[in-house]
Amino acid sequence: MRTALAVMALWALLGPGARPDSVARAEVPSRPAKVAPEIRWRAWGPDALRESRKARRPLLLFITTPWCHLCRVMEATTFADAGVRALVDATVIPVRLDGERRPDLNERYNLGGWPTTIYLIENGEPLLYPREEETQPGAPPGAPGKILIAKVGSTFLATGDLKALLLATAKYFRENRQGLEKLYARIETVREGEERPAGDLVAPDAAAAKAQAKKIADALYADFDPERGGFADAPLFSEKFPFPEGLEFAMARGAAGDARFGVAAEAIVRALLRGALHDRLRGGFHRYSASRDWMEPHFEKLLGVNAALLHALAQATALPEAGEEARVAAGETLDWMRATLAIPGSPLLASGQDAQTTRSEGRFVEGAYYTWTRAELDRALSAMPEGDRRIVRAAFGLSEPVEPGTQADRRPLFLAQDEADLAARLAVPPARVRAALARGRALLVRARAEGRAPEVFRTAYTDANAQAASALFAAGAALGRADADAMALAITERLWKKRWVKDRGLRHEAGQGGVPAGGLLRDHVAMLTALLDAYEATGERAHLSRAASVAAVMEKRFLDARRGIYLDVAPARPGPGVPRPLTRGRAIVDENAAAALALLRLADHTGRLEPRARAGTLLAWCDTQAASYGRFAARLGLALERIHRPPLTLAVWARPGDPARTRLLTAARAPLNRATIVRPLDPAKEAATLSKLGAQTAPETSILVCRDHRCAAPIRPGGDLRAAVRRAAASFAP
Repeated sequence: MRTALAVMALWALLGPGARPDSVARAEVPSRPAKVAPEIRWRAWGPDALRESRKARRPLLLFITTPWCHLCRVMEATTFADAGVRALVDATVIPVRLDGERRPDLNERYNLGGWPTTIYLIENGEPLLYPREEETQPGAPPGAPGKILIAKVGSTFLATGDLKALLLATAKYFRENRQGLEKLYARIETVREGEERPAGDLVAPDAAAAKAQAKKIADALYADFDPERGGFADAPLFSEKFPFPEGLEFAMARGAAGDARFGVAAEAIVRALLRGALHDRLRGGFHRYSASRDWMEPHFEKLLGVNAALLHALAQATALPEAGEEARVAAGETLDWMRATLAIPGSPLLASGQDAQTTRSEGRFVEGAYYTWTRAELDRALSAMPEGDRRIVRAAFGLSEPVEPGTQADRRPLFLAQDEADLAARLAVPPARVRAALARGRALLVRARAEGRAPEVFRTAYTDANAQAASALFAAGAALGRADADAMALAITERLWKKRWVKDRGLRHEAGQGGVPAGGLLRDHVAMLTALLDAYEATGERAHLSRAASVAAVMEKRFLDARRGIYLDVAPARPGPGVPRPLTRGRAIVDENAAAALALLRLADHTGRLEPRARAGTLLAWCDTQAASYGRFAARLGLALERIHRPPLTLAVWARPGDPARTRLLTAARAPLNRATIVRPLDPAKEAATLSKLGAQTAPETSILVCRDHRCAAPIRPGGDLRAAVRRAAASFAP
């Protein structure tokens, strides 16, 4: 929310607008008392920008999503106000945008959350306000200083706040048109001066990668919350997001011997799984918490968030203390995805589930489906003896009665105490606690099912589905679940058959949804990663060939050769409504770091030098940006770890037709994490590859665990293959 808070200060400079009202738990009347004329929203595109130019008015871009509770609050209250409607008609060109369908535009214009209300000028650039100018130390008198600028807009705006902003901005825009042109010209000059050409970038060697990875790890640990788990900014921001890439980096550092992250990863997983962000009845996770203690969820459950968390939890199953909790939660999340996000007639998964449902009093309340009063809990558990109800209430944090009708009366379930603590505190046998919790959970699931479940939004996006496929492959390996692998394979196959256009790349959704014709980098990076996962899971070279095709399209259509990075959208001919590709910002750093990770894997599998060289250039550019993003460079940290710490290779040495090959591949994936790679090798064709790994010979139909040109003894079929692989992998631990 940093940008949004910066804009709050901007309002004070623009005019006498009030601060936003507190609406974190606002209720929205299903039928507002006053029905104002509807705002005539335009669609994003050339027509809206041309209208802005002709009318000499800025655009007011309202970014929403189908599942956004506060977006509905704002539409049903703020935008329904007749005064707001009149000001909108008189001062701006209003444009409404679905941020899920256009993630490229969301990345450019979002001010820290949904809804976002932001002003744009006629060429699509954000309307900027120069807050102040700093004189540079040692600069001669009269020399231009450094301008501190802010974008004009905010996240949620109550009626009075939006009126104030509309009035103040109309005056500012009218009186400063010429000054704005000079400001944008100056910013462009500064941008060009800061760019580093690709020729100046040097791929990090092992020592440089190690040093930079440690800096990112230090920034990550500085934001670790040891009291409540997770990562948080102190002291200004109360929101807490699950941040799965940070958890994965923490686990990678812990596994590599960084003791502080061994402790931190355990604490993060326990806090995440026991807090209210985790749906304890049906699995899956809500998007984020408005409080640091994980107790105030925003209740939407999104595929992308849950896929990233499932991938992290699959790796967390290896943690010595929280591993079993992670295993249970991973299985429940997988089951929720399969049961709730399924799209009839397709293996693809829906984008998410809404937070909102209608209560009997005819009002929309966020999270009513997921929250309980003490009375509701007791009714649902009425078939249980009071002693067992007491166990369930204590476990789920609803032991203490609260005043009915207060905000605290409705609460989400969370794990207040685990089974051992409950048994000790209540002086009952552990077996009784387990039985009571199992029966209580079943009764609560049945009671919740009697209500109207939140809507599922059945649009399937390429990036989220490819991420889900990767997560399902990871869960299949960690949990030993063949159904997860089958789901993942079906998703990758459908995306390839229906979304891939030869030599042009991937569509973001079935109908493209207005995304630029060249597509989005995020779709291609996610698909490249999923195809490599499919290859390691099956050994089928068709997946590797497809991965190479995706990488070739990335190089052909997304590469900015001058900067040495991939752009977030394929460059297109400039024109109204065509976004300028991102060349700075956290999102583009994150996408290029993810691309580098995938390209390093592709290079390991194919032996080709080009993907490794491109990964080096991407990481060199990301390294120039990392200091600005602190812990949010965690994905870059994962890629740098792979540079300075070669991955553990699990080579499956078996012919493609060997009936034992599938079982060996499944076992080889048991220690799956970012620091391992599974190599399906054909003894008839790849003896040279085996030699490079450090083994001159090996019996056919075996697994070899290798690192740094040294291999453990071959593992043959028989016994507990997964356990044998884990033991061999552990022998290479630092």
